[in-house]
Amino acid sequence: MFDYPITLTTEVPAEWKTSTVTQGGNSTTYPVTAGVVQYSAIPNAGNITIVPGGTPLPPPTPARMLPPLPPSPPASPVLPTRVVEDFEYASDVELNSAWWVLPCGNDTMISLDPIAKTESEHTMKYIHAAGDKGISGRLRRNTSLDLSSYGYISMWVKPSNTRDTITFQFMEAIQSEFWETSFTPNSTLGKTVVIPLTKEYFRRPNWFTGARADGVIDLSNIKLVSLYVSGNGGGTVVFDKIKASKTAPASAYIPSPATASTPALTETGRCAIREWRNGNELCNRRSSGHPRVQFHRSGKNVFRLFQGFVYGRFVALFQVCSLRCWLSIRSRSRSLIASQWVSIGCSGTSNPCGSRWKLGSEANSRM
Repeated sequence: MFDYPITLTTEVPAEWKTSTVTQGGNSTTYPVTAGVVQYSAIPNAGNITIVPGGTPLPPPTPARMLPPLPPSPPASPVLPTRVVEDFEYASDVELNSAWWVLPCGNDTMISLDPIAKTESEHTMKYIHAAGDKGISGRLRRNTSLDLSSYGYISMWVKPSNTRDTITFQFMEAIQSEFWETSFTPNSTLGKTVVIPLTKEYFRRPNWFTGARADGVIDLSNIKLVSLYVSGNGGGTVVFDKIKASKTAPASAYIPSPATASTPALTETGRCAIREWRNGNELCNRRSSGHPRVQFHRSGKNVFRLFQGFVYGRFVALFQVCSLRCWLSIRSRSRSLIASQWVSIGCSGTSNPCGSRWKLGSEANSRM
């Protein structure tokens, strides 16, 4: 309790200017003011001796206040427009690496097209093949766009026909909520289409059932951007610069909202399960790191096919649940097996949903 330093004062001769105080082998010089010296001592640390003279330590330098920090740089001004996609890629390979294929739609082929009468050096030529899936699309991931300061989205389009519907879709990064808008071109001439970023024009896809969805369009961090073209007949659409703007130009063409049935996607931008019911039933699921799954139903026959990589080797697994069936399927590996034909079949009566699994290489015998 009494081992902490205390401050003492002692009268000394008035002519002393300084005095040296020693206690326990430690000596310190203090100034003398009007015959009094004030010093620090420790109780029970030994006798204290005071003698004249000595050079006192200089008083501590008062701490200098640091100069004020420079002001923070001003926030970047919000430009009247923000580019979402300008298709300025070095090659078709780079373009296709940025805009992913969506296998749950009809086949597509995209390439850079140097059309001179547009704002940029390149446009994207989007060719969609004929098919039976009703829609084709491409998707761009990891966009990280903040469009919260903008009220419109615009794009230059030149379609080969006026029957196919074009859809622009995006996904919020925080709520993983999808929003899309669709329109049907009214001309095959190239023009800029402007669409307000409001719920009057943007809606959630019919398939979307996100658990964290709040029903609010959040433009602060857009993670995925997709382009779709509806139709089964095939055609071409040329896309040029897609951008967001604060206001719509006075002469802007704002199309009437249309409807389209887009394929269901996961939060990572891959195709989720999708069903078509028109006499036959077919569901597809294809995503990175997961097998491709197909269900085919015709009458009372039900087949399920899993295709995937097992230990670096392509295999096909079949599960069959039917009364009478015969299926011939061609399975293909792009890297390890050029192609192989496999077939499975069954006949007679069996327990409903009695099933067996076979590797593709073993699936050529009666079950």
